[in-house]
Formats: sequence, C-alpha cells, structure tokens
Amino acid sequence: MDELTVEKLAEVLQETNRPLLMQVLRILGPDRTSTVLIETLQCEAAGGMLTHDGTRRRTPGGTFFQLVRKQASLYERRRLFPRPVPQHGQGPPPAPAALTWEEASSLMQTLATEPPGEARTMKLTLIGRPGKVETRGQAVVFRMQGKPPGPLPKGLPPLPHAPALTWCVFRAKVATRSI
Repeated sequence: MDELTVEKLAEVLQETNRPLLMQVLRILGPDRTSTVLIETLQCEAAGGMLTHDGTRRRTPGGTFFQLVRKQASLYERRRLFPRPVPQHGQGPPPAPAALTWEEASSLMQTLATEPPGEARTMKLTLIGRPGKVETRGQAVVFRMQGKPPGPLPKGLPPLPHAPALTWCVFRAKVATRSI
C-alpha cells in the first residue's frame, strides 16, 4: 500500500472528521492504522457493522473508529476519544422533555391515589389594587382578577386558553397598636 495519509483515509472511509483521522494516524502510526483500515474494509465487504443499539448500520468511518477503540490501548483511547468534562456554566443545559397537559393530568390522577405530603406554610403574593373591599367582623374581603399568565418555564406545556383567574381574598383584620 502507498503511504497512508489523512486524505486517503478520509476518501476511502467517506469520513469528514479529518482531525480525528489525523490523530489516529499520529497516535497509532501508519502500520497499525493500515491494519485497522484493512479490517474496516473487510467488515464493510461482509455487510458492515451495526450500531450498539442495532437499529442501523455504521458508516465506514464509524466502523473504522469503533475498531480503533477496540484495538487501542487505554492510554491511546483516552487520547483519541476523551470524555467531555462537564463545565459548570458553559453551554446551555439540555432542554427537558416538554410535558403535555394530558401527561400532567395523568400524573395528577396518579398522585391523587397516594397520601399527600404536608404543607406547613404557603405564600401567595397578589400585587395590584383590589376592587370593592368589604369588612365583616374581623375579616376583610375583596376580589382581584389576574391577567393571563405569561410564558411558563421551559419543559412545561403552554397553558390552554382559559379566562383570567379571579381570587376572592379573605384577610383577617390586623390590630394596630400605637406606641
């Protein structure tokens, strides 16, 4: 075989990842790379290699890189195929799968069959101006109507079209003291 180059490898394997091919050639050397290339071509002639999940056939380049992984030493594999180190704060996190209202409804029905947890406190903040305020004994009562909510956080389905929420607020009168 003539001198093995990255260009020849890329052409024979129909592979576009030339930087990785260059590293394989540099780390394994031309003789070992030629041996893996011959095994790749034999494998392709015999029908190719399937992916790990068995759903599709690997490309010739994919077969070559898989054979390189199998034949390289641990040190060589780590140099050729380093595991990506997660960097805190770099890049967007993967988007969570969107939840549909049908799935949410099913989840709520499932949770309804289990004993509920215990809520010790709850805080609800309504900002705005109340309509008519009524005072009855030690209670102050008023209504407020909200605007439709804005977009929900990622991963939550959009809200179905519904009228704005109305809250009827019952608030205990607070005794004020003068000092």
